[in-house]
Amino acid sequence: MRNPSTKTHHLGELVASTSSAVLFLSATPVNLGSQDLFNLLKLLRPEEFSRPDLFEVQLEPNRFINEAARLLAYGGKPIEVLNELEKVLSTPMGAGFKRNPVYNQVIEELSQHADPDAGVRVNLEQDIRSLNTISETYVRTRRRDLPDDMTLRKARTIEVELSSSEQQIHDLSIEIATDLATSSSGVPAGFARVMPARQASSCLPVMAPYLRGVLERRKVAADLEEGLENISDSLNVGDAAEVDLRNATVSTKINEAIIDAEDLGDIDSKFDAFVREIELLRSEGAGQMLVFSFFRRTLAYLHSRLERLGYSTVAMTGETPLMERNRLA
Repeated sequence: MRNPSTKTHHLGELVASTSSAVLFLSATPVNLGSQDLFNLLKLLRPEEFSRPDLFEVQLEPNRFINEAARLLAYGGKPIEVLNELEKVLSTPMGAGFKRNPVYNQVIEELSQHADPDAGVRVNLEQDIRSLNTISETYVRTRRRDLPDDMTLRKARTIEVELSSSEQQIHDLSIEIATDLATSSSGVPAGFARVMPARQASSCLPVMAPYLRGVLERRKVAADLEEGLENISDSLNVGDAAEVDLRNATVSTKINEAIIDAEDLGDIDSKFDAFVREIELLRSEGAGQMLVFSFFRRTLAYLHSRLERLGYSTVAMTGETPLMERNRLA
């Protein structure tokens, strides 16, 4: 819905325009930058969020407000908090804060408390966060605000030693990405150029069909619906979404990687380690499990191989129709 060119966004416009009240719930309101958030807020309150350039002006004080609240929450000195809040006055919206009674009250209380106790800090932090220029429209639930009995997340890295044939394909994917970056011009080193390496790091067995598709299209494309978890806000993905495949050396390496990937057969060290981890969790009493990946090809591969081993699995991606998602869930 945050993409104005999608049918989902147009549906949101229709529903919002004919409803007496609208509530959006999202775990990721911001994906590539503030434009995402603007597109959503414009659906909710078009009269207040009408222009993206003005939205940037609206957001400018928030970096100082958020930093002031963070300093207060983590034991910062009142003078440090005051310094951040005073920076708000230098923004284009500064005049409005000068007339804001909550802002003036916070400034006064911070000036009076050299070492505020926990209770004062909590109240001041709440008041400061209420100064956020979109606080009346956008509410963020932080992890620390959730109940204490919430599910604990414990990260554990599983190290896998690749076979020599697997390592060769992985190394070739790095070389392909490097050659793409050094042989093409016209746009900054972009997301599309690293996609072969990213797909290889996710799942080597799908590299053969993936790379065959690259050769057929004669271009390397970034699928903007997947693999975007670490992309920088400063990268213009649209400008670097495709790279024409004109370099003969790159094509040769792609063909070599395809042959090597086809020769793998069922060799997959990562999958073997994955299944061992599943069985370990089952022995510890785990029931249903959720498996996430940023690549649809990886999910399809895991679904197929797990089914072959007798596991009961369902696969869901961004392409899964809504009604089908409800059935699968």
